Amino acid sequence: MKRWAYFFCICVLLVLPAARGMAADDVSWKASVGMEYFGGDEDNAKFNEYRYQTNSDFGVFTNINLYSAPEGSNLYRKFLLNARTQEDLDLRLQQGSFGVYRFNLKFNRMGHNFAYDAPTLYSGNGTDVLTIPDAVQTDLQSSTSTTNLVSRLTPYVDAAKAIDLSLKRDTFATGLEWMAMDPFTFGFDFSHEDRDGGRPFGGTFGFGNAVEIPEPIDYTTTDYKMKAEYAAKPYYANLNYGHSTFNNHDLSVLYDNPFRITDSTSASAYSLNYAGGPSTGRTSLPPDNTYDSINATLSTLLPMYNTRMTANIAYGYSKQDDDLMPVTTNTAVAGYPLPLPANSVDAQVNNRLYDLTLTSRPMEKLDVKVRYKYDQHNNKTDELTIANYVRTDATIEGSSTPTYVSYIKRIAELELAYELMDRTTLTVGYEKETNSFSNGSADSEDEDIYKISLNSRALDWATGRLSLEYFKKDSDYPDYTAANAELPWMRKFYAASKDGLKASAAATLMPNDKLNVNLELSYGKDDYKDSEFGLQDDRNYTGTVDADYEVNKRLTLNAFYTYENQKSMQRSRQWTPSSAGDPYSATFSDVSDPSNWTLEVTDIVNTIGLGAEVGIIEDLLDLDLDGTYSKSNSKADFGSAVGIAPASPYSNPNMDNNAFVPLDFGNIDDTRMLTVNTRLNYKLSKAWSTTLGYQYQRWAIDDYQYDGYTPIMVTGSGAYNALLSMDTLYKPYKVNTVYVTATYSF
Repeated sequence: MKRWAYFFCICVLLVLPAARGMAADDVSWKASVGMEYFGGDEDNAKFNEYRYQTNSDFGVFTNINLYSAPEGSNLYRKFLLNARTQEDLDLRLQQGSFGVYRFNLKFNRMGHNFAYDAPTLYSGNGTDVLTIPDAVQTDLQSSTSTTNLVSRLTPYVDAAKAIDLSLKRDTFATGLEWMAMDPFTFGFDFSHEDRDGGRPFGGTFGFGNAVEIPEPIDYTTTDYKMKAEYAAKPYYANLNYGHSTFNNHDLSVLYDNPFRITDSTSASAYSLNYAGGPSTGRTSLPPDNTYDSINATLSTLLPMYNTRMTANIAYGYSKQDDDLMPVTTNTAVAGYPLPLPANSVDAQVNNRLYDLTLTSRPMEKLDVKVRYKYDQHNNKTDELTIANYVRTDATIEGSSTPTYVSYIKRIAELELAYELMDRTTLTVGYEKETNSFSNGSADSEDEDIYKISLNSRALDWATGRLSLEYFKKDSDYPDYTAANAELPWMRKFYAASKDGLKASAAATLMPNDKLNVNLELSYGKDDYKDSEFGLQDDRNYTGTVDADYEVNKRLTLNAFYTYENQKSMQRSRQWTPSSAGDPYSATFSDVSDPSNWTLEVTDIVNTIGLGAEVGIIEDLLDLDLDGTYSKSNSKADFGSAVGIAPASPYSNPNMDNNAFVPLDFGNIDDTRMLTVNTRLNYKLSKAWSTTLGYQYQRWAIDDYQYDGYTPIMVTGSGAYNALLSMDTLYKPYKVNTVYVTATYSF
């Protein structure tokens, strides 16, 4: 019997005593059961993205709500069951006594589908060892050229078995809150989640020699929390302790190389072919880890200026100590197995938070807020030096010592709110944020944020809000104008200096009792003025309008429209190493030359929705209609001037050969989504009602990644380029759903 069935039985046993007096006034029921029929592409993974495929055109669903509160008693009981077939479940029970205790039980099962019938050469889906028959590896290793490899590989891919890639997530949770010792409250929460299945993943055996593999998902997360609270004016205090444990039953995945049966250290591992690299690859998966946290809050009124003080202190400690993986799986590498600096990583991170807020009303119409926050992230993981690492799983390189970032963030904030007139308030604020880093891209950052907003409810038929925020961040970034591991003049966007602006306006209009209109506009921008390369600027615009109109007692209309626009611009460059245009050369100085290229990405989304509620026969028959249509359009525009390399490499060090203008991508994630719902509701009696519904859903996508897709990617000359055999890109679909529901309530 499945785990959820046991839980269901427990809930039924707890609910039955409350159902004994179903005819009594202190018990209310609402139960519905229905059946749905799918027609079209109902076996599409995108359509079933967050539910389970039933392998049938028919589905059954049910919903039960129960509430029991016996008259003359503080006891109450709530029960909820939502189920679709036997897989998608939401089961909840709450029982308690007002002012005494509250007890909760919950079970939830949901899924996430990535692909149905994904072809793969691998056996062992769902495990941490993925294998390919030795005969296949031997045959492909014997290929005489990259074009011969394609001809040998094709029949194996054509005959590949199909697998489904999806996750199943089961969550059990319970909690108890004890309130009988007022003003003290104590509580305990517990949850346990199992995740099982697989999803698309990437493996590699050299520089660019990548293949798709099914990543095994088999891990559990267990959380519990204890809490205590005190609430009696003018004081409020709480103390919480939490512990979380994550266990991954597959800490790595080992997968065969389709193109090799024996290990090799051939230099061809750098190329997109079969000639070099190991016979197997190995990739680490999320490690086992634990997290402990404790936090305390104290809030009280101070005896001056109507001031309230709220202080919060929090401490967190996370740890993982899994065994380190071998440096390489390639037994042909000289000195294999290469020594590790330690058996396990012994990773530790400490977090501390101190937060103090004062809110006050020193005079009529003026409110003041002062806040200070100290947030420390201290990575205490030992830095281990690896004596030799292996490049492209074939070539031994020198030592490597990874470093870990720690930081301290400090925020000081002042906010003043003044009531200019009746129901109209002007708010101004200033915030200072400083960050210091250890092993970060920048050593420190300082950011000034200025805010102003105006809120008004002066008119009975309208409310409005205007807000503006300007911020400026200065980053103490190292000087990378000389040769360095990072591209000279490069600034990582999250650690770079920038100026920014955010503005928004919102209004709600109610000119009469029948019409309600909401408007909202927002604009934001980030300018990275000190970054010669990398992200240069980012812009976003959003506008929304929605309205409800009651034509008469039997007809209500609603509509909405949303526009979203986001643009970003990046700049970088290409060059020939140790030649003209190489920014690492000692003579290079000019960052504006034909070797540079720019990329502007634009995303535009338009969404419109319409709906109506129609009362055909008053209190007996009504019709609900609604539909939404969303269209997204994205593009990537490249720019790069044509340049010619000088005759001698450094006669003009700021020029490089750029023989063509790059092509733009005009179709990136262009999607269209249409959903139409109709529901005819008929009330048979005071207790019984039924619903007949129809839903149409259509989704389509246009993306350059879909253009010319084949499981075996080849170059223009027909040579092997890459193996993307699982075809996990979501497919367009059209689905018609008809359903009928019967509901009983009293």
